[in-house]
Amino acid sequence: MSRLGLHLLLLGMLFLVGGCASKNYYKPTQTTQPLTYRLDLKTPIASVVREGLTYADGRVVTLKRGMLKVVIPQGYHFVYDTGNAILVADVQGHIKILQAGKTLFEDQLDTALSSGAFKGSLGAFVLANNRVLLYDLNRKKVLYDQALEPSFALDSRIANPVFIKNMVIFPTLDGRLIIVDQQRHALIKTVVLSDKPLFNNVIYLAAKSGNVVAATRYKVVAVTPHSMNEKAYDLKDVIYDGQFVYLFGNDGTIQRCDIQLKTLNKLQFDFAVFVADSATRENLYAVEKGGYALKVDKQFQIVSYFRLPEAIEKPVFLLGNKLFVGRHYLTIP
Repeated sequence: MSRLGLHLLLLGMLFLVGGCASKNYYKPTQTTQPLTYRLDLKTPIASVVREGLTYADGRVVTLKRGMLKVVIPQGYHFVYDTGNAILVADVQGHIKILQAGKTLFEDQLDTALSSGAFKGSLGAFVLANNRVLLYDLNRKKVLYDQALEPSFALDSRIANPVFIKNMVIFPTLDGRLIIVDQQRHALIKTVVLSDKPLFNNVIYLAAKSGNVVAATRYKVVAVTPHSMNEKAYDLKDVIYDGQFVYLFGNDGTIQRCDIQLKTLNKLQFDFAVFVADSATRENLYAVEKGGYALKVDKQFQIVSYFRLPEAIEKPVFLLGNKLFVGRHYLTIP
């Protein structure tokens, strides 16, 4: 190697080392309360989806019901919970609907399921190739089928379809909402949330209080009976509780917005990397990758800080104030 080449190589190495050394990490400004794990579940988390998790031994935790008594078949992971039955899937496209340990429905789709939901005899499925299906579960018949452009770089938080009135809303992997009439099995409308080339799938979709809130990583949209509002934001996640829209940013911010997406309150946690979030009636909770948990009251007046037993390097899921990490569990006070 020439002397000039060696000089440039050394400069490059110094630049890389300097860049690593100057990396900033989140650290609370206030004293934190240390937490310890309350329970070792003896088996690690195998899969985390928008609405729950699956352990390696087949046990399931869902947002609606917490830890279920049912153990799902090997190779399957939890997708969706109606409150009395669950949808599970495997990577080959097999799907099952289970209730109290019994199989109510099973079939094989053309490819793996990315997200799904069901209501009565109707199933709404978004496949890994960005194809959306409205499905008659009784007859195992496709009622509506639309193939969209495949999207290969995805955010891991993939929203499930939503049934609302006589419609079903499909959140696609390329940043759209496909709205289909449940009775006529026909397209009503397509709404483009954002058109970024990468990580543009819909990460959040909720219908509450007559309103619909949806988001990709780059934008949140709130639709009311009288208006449609949008806000560009570098989003980690969204929570809509039927009254306020809470935005968790990749810049370490947490915002409370009204349904018009006007910012009412904002908190900044410098260098924080949120890996999980949740809400109860009174509080918001967020887990930070460096090993901290935050509790914020919904008026944004009180913030409590907690030190977790370790930095978050394992799959994590937050259900209210209940934190599941790897094979362990704890409660945030």
